[in-house]
Amino acid sequence: MAGGWTGDGYGAWIRSSDTEAFLIDQPLLYPAGTVHSYNSAAVHLLSVLTSELVGQSFISYADSRLFHPLGIIDREWEMFDSGYPNGGAGIDLHARDLAKIGQLFLQRGMSGDRQIIPGAWVDEATSSKFAFTLNHAGLTNISYGYLWWTDETYGVSSYFAWGYGGQYIYVSPARNLVVVITTSHQNVHQEFGGENETATAALEVISRHILGAVSQE
Repeated sequence: MAGGWTGDGYGAWIRSSDTEAFLIDQPLLYPAGTVHSYNSAAVHLLSVLTSELVGQSFISYADSRLFHPLGIIDREWEMFDSGYPNGGAGIDLHARDLAKIGQLFLQRGMSGDRQIIPGAWVDEATSSKFAFTLNHAGLTNISYGYLWWTDETYGVSSYFAWGYGGQYIYVSPARNLVVVITTSHQNVHQEFGGENETATAALEVISRHILGAVSQE
């Protein structure tokens, strides 16, 4: 299935009558584990499998195990006709709640005196799992872990969540830093680059201004 860069594959998936079957029916283009493919539908399938494994809805599981322990109550989740929430891209959170998630990872899964996520898993998920690297919007040596992007900008290992249109949680443990940026991209005219231009500009705020200032201290 097409990756998330152009949006063509995502659009076809999201418009399908059966979002789970649509993904499963796609041909396997490469042997598993050999090629990185940014694929929101595959991530959604992880949420479906989690729901089946724990025997409850993914939303209630996420609420009880992650959101409520962090004090996150107000959230909206896109629902599919199948009854599953969009596990790949469909949640809206306040910026302060995104920051709580970033802080949770900065503290290796600790919130107050409670271990919400195992620290070893935080380390594993936020370390690069692929050989590729790229430079983008002022960040260098970008790669990918388990649903977190990684980078080595200014020689410091960091990681970030990258949402459509310029929604970011950037975590830099060595700097004791969490940065959250949200944008409103729906009405950005394509003549000016559309959502990609908005997302790049937002990421450059982190890379050039925030990290640049911190690295000079």
